Amino acid sequence: MAKFAFVVNNSVKYVLSLTSDSEVNNKWIAALKSDIVFKDASLNYGLAPLDLFIDNKFYKNNNGNLVEVVENEDWQNSDAIRIAGIIDGEVIGMRIINKDAFSEEDLQRIVDAFLSNSSIIEISEDSQVSIGWNWDGDNFSEPSN
Repeated sequence: MAKFAFVVNNSVKYVLSLTSDSEVNNKWIAALKSDIVFKDASLNYGLAPLDLFIDNKFYKNNNGNLVEVVENEDWQNSDAIRIAGIIDGEVIGMRIINKDAFSEEDLQRIVDAFLSNSSIIEISEDSQVSIGWNWDGDNFSEPSN
């Protein structure tokens, strides 16, 4: 099990726990420990691992031939937000956030955590760190009321 706090402006906005019982989760765990960035891919149909993100555009990688993926609102899934995880310009996977699973406020907070260049800090699996906690660059602390 691995657990990560997404910190924006010294405040925990999201906590993600992943079991290490699958190859996919192990790939995400390794990515979250590296220099991963996230981009909204809700309007980009069919992005998959090995596709590319270059100069703020997504490209399908068809056996080395790059084809720009054009954003199209018709492709947007009204039930989910698709966020691409990218390392060194390569899409390593997609995080799908089901809109029905969260309140509007929580959904916005989670999306902001992924898309606002948050600091992703690995925490122990038994850590009590949760949304709203503070991060001073070295330690977490509970929010003061």
